[in-house]
Amino acid sequence: ESEQLAARRLSLHRSPASTGRRGGGCGRRRGWAASPPVARARRRPRATKKKSSRPRRDKKRDTSARAAGPVATSRGVCPPRRPAPRTHAPRPPTSRREVPPTAPTARAAAAAAAAERPVVTTGDSSNALLQAARAAALAQGGTWESVGGAGNKLRSVAEGRADLAIMHFGTSLWDTAAPEALVRASGGRVSDLFGAPLVHRTGGPLKNALGVVASAKGCGAAHASLCKAMRSDPRALALLAESAGPREAWGAQAADVARGLDGRPLCRRWLGEAVGGGELLRYDAPEEGAFRGMMSNGCRLDLVWGEG
Repeated sequence: ESEQLAARRLSLHRSPASTGRRGGGCGRRRGWAASPPVARARRRPRATKKKSSRPRRDKKRDTSARAAGPVATSRGVCPPRRPAPRTHAPRPPTSRREVPPTAPTARAAAAAAAAERPVVTTGDSSNALLQAARAAALAQGGTWESVGGAGNKLRSVAEGRADLAIMHFGTSLWDTAAPEALVRASGGRVSDLFGAPLVHRTGGPLKNALGVVASAKGCGAAHASLCKAMRSDPRALALLAESAGPREAWGAQAADVARGLDGRPLCRRWLGEAVGGGELLRYDAPEEGAFRGMMSNGCRLDLVWGEG
């Protein structure tokens, strides 16, 4: 009985053995033969892949980076819990032994040498104050170049391809922190529109609301001349209305000297409480009452109080 049950469970397949006419399957008598059953393997449960803690690679970014060639990267320090800024700029595939990584290419150096000095770089913004600053920088002649990106502008100054770089008022500290280090390391200078250093302190605004001006090594006189012109421009001084107080007409202000210990413009509310004379409507720091020395700076403050 067991053999009969086993024979019933056998599967059938077509046998090549047949009788009939030669030469094909048509009219051929087909025979059937039994074959042993094929055991089906049990499907094992699929092992779950352990998730990796490493971040996934961005293939598109990797592809674009390879297409652009070698990339120079710089980092800067920002307030706590803020992403560290990075400045990416393609550079020529040169050897470190032959040329430093930040050295300009021969074509860029030749173009910079042929241009009329100073070379001033700005963006293509239509801001009236930015255009006024560019006009002040080119008052004695020079060449203007439109360059996009805060990092690219400051990098061109650090490499010597540009003498001055002027940025609009929408950049943040993480946009200028790393490139500022490059400019200062190359012997240049970075300040706001009035000539005061950029403030990198916690607890304050992260926007470069007073603009950014950078100059290459040996262009300190052009930098100082531009900032002096901005300290007399009413459109630039209007940026100080919140801290110094609003007014109808502005005179030349020592806006780079009238600063607190934190490097920011003096706040009229704090100044009024410190002096204790009542409500302080506004204060003036006239340019003719200021001095700038090697070790210290100073200015005179004219306080305008409210009634009572």
